[in-house]
Amino acid sequence: MNNERVTTFPFDPTEFPFNIEMSGITNCDDKYEVYREKSYCYIMEYVYNGSGTIFCDGREYKVEKGDAYILPKGSCHRYYPNYTWDKIWFNIDGALVSNLIYSYDLQNTVVFKRFNNKQIFDELYEITNSNLPVRDIMMTGAMKFHSIIQNLYN
Repeated sequence: MNNERVTTFPFDPTEFPFNIEMSGITNCDDKYEVYREKSYCYIMEYVYNGSGTIFCDGREYKVEKGDAYILPKGSCHRYYPNYTWDKIWFNIDGALVSNLIYSYDLQNTVVFKRFNNKQIFDELYEITNSNLPVRDIMMTGAMKFHSIIQNLYN
């Protein structure tokens, strides 16, 4: 059985340079699967337990505990656990997202093996679940996202 906590926001990717549509923590079982044809936003996830398989634009990737991945906006992707996996995830978009990904030359990288930095994803998740006004969540989230991108680059 899947266990999922989700936080949603009004989603207008042009309202702020960095927009979070949803954030969540999902504990997936072997029946969990996500499929998107031409994804309308970026999907950023961190696997903190278990392992899974990702297909993104015709390529297959294996992910496991400690790995992070970013599925590009516009991509066709499908992913599922090999048995179970636990992950923190964000559906994000906005000019800042694509600009940072391109600025750090990460646009051709989907999986970041052995990233092993759950804390930084936890911090972004905590921002999305704070009692701040939405504008402040997006602005503070943008700074944390930039920090994540810098760490992925390194």
